[in-house]
Amino acid sequence: MRTGKTEWSISLIHARKRRAAWWGPIKSSDELLEIVCEHGRQLGVKVNPFTSESEAELVSHIYKVADETDAYLVNPATFTTYGRSFQMALVDTGKPYVECHFANLSKWFEEISPRHPIESIFTHQSSGMVMGLRHYSFIGALVSLVLALDDVNFLGARARAAETK
Repeated sequence: MRTGKTEWSISLIHARKRRAAWWGPIKSSDELLEIVCEHGRQLGVKVNPFTSESEAELVSHIYKVADETDAYLVNPATFTTYGRSFQMALVDTGKPYVECHFANLSKWFEEISPRHPIESIFTHQSSGMVMGLRHYSFIGALVSLVLALDDVNFLGARARAAETK
């Protein structure tokens, strides 16, 4: 399936430990992260998971790993509508990031605020977004991100350009 052989380093930023009722067959946030890491191994890439409910910790981690990270797979969770520092840290790295959500945000936002449109502040500068398919959203986002990085005329060029900054 892959066109390249580079062992990309993907930082998986997961901003929240979800309630058990949301997980379906997945028992925990840790189980979700392990599933994504295992799919990364199968793809021949390194997935480095990090979970925190503190925006300051998330921002610090993004900057800390930026030099050894080729791209980010991000679930902003609680910070989806107001985590500006978190979002700007991702943009500051110059690396591509894909926004990923367990639930369908459009449906959820419509349910909680039918008269006042709500949207993610992360989406507009992300390379892409996958949502609504539970853990399959994360797997699909990872596969798509890796294939896009392998494409030297697409995200692969951005990842390599960021290395030369």
